[in-house]
Amino acid sequence: MLQALKSGAVVCSFPEGAISRTGQLMALRPGFEMMARRADVPVVPVAHDGLWGSVFSFAGNKYLWKSPRLMPTPVFVVFGRPIPPDRIDVAGARNAMLDLAAEAFQERPILRRHLGRETVRALAKRPRHLEIIDRTAERREITAAQLLATAAALSRHIRRTIPDRRVGIVCRRASVLPWPISRSPSRARCPSTSISRWAGPPWNRASAWARFAPS
Repeated sequence: MLQALKSGAVVCSFPEGAISRTGQLMALRPGFEMMARRADVPVVPVAHDGLWGSVFSFAGNKYLWKSPRLMPTPVFVVFGRPIPPDRIDVAGARNAMLDLAAEAFQERPILRRHLGRETVRALAKRPRHLEIIDRTAERREITAAQLLATAAALSRHIRRTIPDRRVGIVCRRASVLPWPISRSPSRARCPSTSISRWAGPPWNRASAWARFAPS
């Protein structure tokens, strides 16, 4: 391998030494930086996104023995800047790969879709699934279908009573928001209008659920 590097060939090394069981970057094993120094060649960090879930990954705790994907999945590969051999080390290389992996992740097409609509679509796929437990109502269990129904009802009410097209919902700090709310927010992409006058019960919970409904 050293002869190949010294002759100018491009050598691809996988410093993890094994296939990730979780899809996350594992600890890098030393050795690649030694070869770079002895051959006096730079190291180009590379990261990719989109391979997890394929038959060649350990998704589902299985390798090869699982059904292949039926739909094509975009795979993104990001190349970093070359690191000089006198500056390369295991920790620095891993940090560079993590930064590149974040860039590759941001290229996923799903991240460019409307977050509110994607949340509604995800809830509609499993209407009976338990999504939250409302601690303000004696630990009432709320399913995805109930969230969608509440959001639809409040969305219609907002359309009838508020002329603005984009509306943001602000709840009281004392109210307990369900965990999916923090991941959804139709208001994240546009200016929002605070309607904190609906913060009191029963609007404190219903108004939060309205953020699931696309405008």
